[in-house]
Amino acid sequence: TPQSTTQETPYRLTYGVDAMIPVEVGETSHRRQVFDTEKNAQELAADLDLVDELRDKAQIHEEACKLRASRRYNTRVRPRSFRAGDLVWRLLGEARKDTSDGKLAPTWGGPFRVTEDLECYASQVLLQLNFV
Repeated sequence: TPQSTTQETPYRLTYGVDAMIPVEVGETSHRRQVFDTEKNAQELAADLDLVDELRDKAQIHEEACKLRASRRYNTRVRPRSFRAGDLVWRLLGEARKDTSDGKLAPTWGGPFRVTEDLECYASQVLLQLNFV
């Protein structure tokens, strides 16, 4: 089955030819009836020369697919920047949740105060403030 990102089968990208399914091998098909070993060897050699072009084409198609996916993702993401002194909430992972609360455990913890700005939208959070 051709992959959605490369539009080619993994077998074809590896060997340069389409795979023959067992049903075609057992029963006589047009492909098996017109089989010529000398012509097949010549075509296999020619296909091996074209495999690199096939792989390059598949790679270009895959990169275009990744670019479309990243553009689609980036249209929905709002960049956020925090400065030192801002109050933030932190997403609690499963390891940080209180097991006694069960499935009703809070998903977010905090508030925390941002102590330092780091590069690339990262911030260091150290202090948890207790507002009760």
